Amino acid sequence: MAVALALALSCRAADPGHARSSTIARVLRTITAQYPNPVSVSPAGDRVLVKSMLADRFELAVLERGSGHRIGADLADDTQLAPAWRADGAVIAYFAAHAGRLPYELRLWALDGRPRAVPAARTPFAALRWAPAGARLAYLEGELRAEARRLVVLDTEATEPAPRVVVRAVARGAAFVWAPDGQRLATVGVHDEGAVLVVPADGGSERRLEVVHGGQLRSLAWAPDGSAIVTAARAPRAERFALAAVRLADGAVRTLASGAGDVSAPLYRPDGRGIVYHLNEDGEVAVVVCDLDGGRAHVVSPPGGTAGVTGFSPDGAAAYVLHVGRGTPPALYEVSLDDGRRSLLFAAHPVSGLALEGERIDVPGPGGVVPAYLWRAPDGASSAVPAAVIRVHGGPEAQFFRVWEVGTELLASAGYHVIELNYRGSTGYGATFERDPAGHAGRVADVRAAGEWAVQALGVPSARVFLFGQSYGAAVAAEAAAADARAIGGVVLVSLVGEEPLRPRREAAPAHVLAFHGENDYLLSPAEARRVITGILGEHTFERPTAGWRVLADEPHAYTRMRSWAEVYAAVLELLDGR
Repeated sequence: MAVALALALSCRAADPGHARSSTIARVLRTITAQYPNPVSVSPAGDRVLVKSMLADRFELAVLERGSGHRIGADLADDTQLAPAWRADGAVIAYFAAHAGRLPYELRLWALDGRPRAVPAARTPFAALRWAPAGARLAYLEGELRAEARRLVVLDTEATEPAPRVVVRAVARGAAFVWAPDGQRLATVGVHDEGAVLVVPADGGSERRLEVVHGGQLRSLAWAPDGSAIVTAARAPRAERFALAAVRLADGAVRTLASGAGDVSAPLYRPDGRGIVYHLNEDGEVAVVVCDLDGGRAHVVSPPGGTAGVTGFSPDGAAAYVLHVGRGTPPALYEVSLDDGRRSLLFAAHPVSGLALEGERIDVPGPGGVVPAYLWRAPDGASSAVPAAVIRVHGGPEAQFFRVWEVGTELLASAGYHVIELNYRGSTGYGATFERDPAGHAGRVADVRAAGEWAVQALGVPSARVFLFGQSYGAAVAAEAAAADARAIGGVVLVSLVGEEPLRPRREAAPAHVLAFHGENDYLLSPAEARRVITGILGEHTFERPTAGWRVLADEPHAYTRMRSWAEVYAAVLELLDGR
């Protein structure tokens, strides 16, 4: 498939931002070949939820476990975000936004009919949790750019559902979780991120439980008997997030596990015999099981890549683990919590020619070693002249993982080296790395260093080095390109978020520029994004025949339609192939 795709790139489109329709069609077939992807298992363990990303539509389907018989399906024009099973398995809730326009609207799907919209539940945040029993759910609302969010509870079976605010100032990025009895919730407040807030679900006084004074808490989970809460906690001077538990009776805190990686998303075993948590070590995430005191910790997830627990079997003896391998697409397993034995429940389709594995590399940078992952072009690849694509993630509080990802696989299998760079400020490498004082300028310098590394270590001519940034990463890539336009061949900017320079440059663009922006981007409008780009790269950037600017219809900040991504990657492939 990859060879056929490369052969199709025989000539460039007249407008670099608009690829040939034949190229778009081939890319679209390739990037959608993996679907459906597994999502989760029903509370009773008898059904599997899967999702397909079609060219312009999105389908959730519920399959009977074992037989694969389709029980119900929801084919929609708007993508279904954060789908979650109600405790009785009869309803799936999710958020959706028409054409990507915020706010999201809550929708309830009873599996045997069309989803029902709940107009009272509107929010810019796609996160929700059902109560352990009944029809109430909790979610966050507020302003997208505000420092704090509000935690609300909604009774979905009320005659006129109305959200009730239970916490008015939840920290950005904080978790929220129901107590086992469904009468309380726990979360983390703004400006007090080292403490747990426990609140009645019907409203009332908050109770504060300090875990790490002046530190940070991320995920939370209640013990099955409601006696304790476990969390991922990082003390003010600690490098990593550790596993900690706080006892509700007296507020006593105990650190259960800490080490070279970051702990995240801890959960109590439903039978109360231990704790399950996730451990991120150097861009790979494993599922770990330990005793209540942190002892006898052992990994139960498949090796390599990333893994995450989506739920537990009805008897609590096994976890449902969603795994993405180094060279394989998502697969959902049932994994024994005692001995790690696993059985496959559902796997995405392997994509012919797209099974390359990334390798860990160290990029020498001005502030020290910068971690990255390299997907090498395979031997005998169709590219006549070597090229390297340096991917720059957004955030900056984000991280590239060492996993199969269809865009990276597509570019590498077509014959181009791909580097996924975790610049200074990325998560997953300790607090010192995250808080590097060099800030934005340091990140720009790291991207430039990655370009130099590609030239020296991979033998790629500087004119064949291309930067590919998304969101905040697009601003970093643009600044790196402008710092020395002759050091690279071009830059691809997707959904740029940034500020227009106080002193716009007259001309600082590399030879090739491709920029894409969603029509309904809620962080920066297309007009604003274009002004920022021309302010960084030069006012005449898009007047050149080697530059392209595209506004993608009905797309938000993070594109949802696979046709849009096919247009982006087709244009990138034609850029790489046409030199």
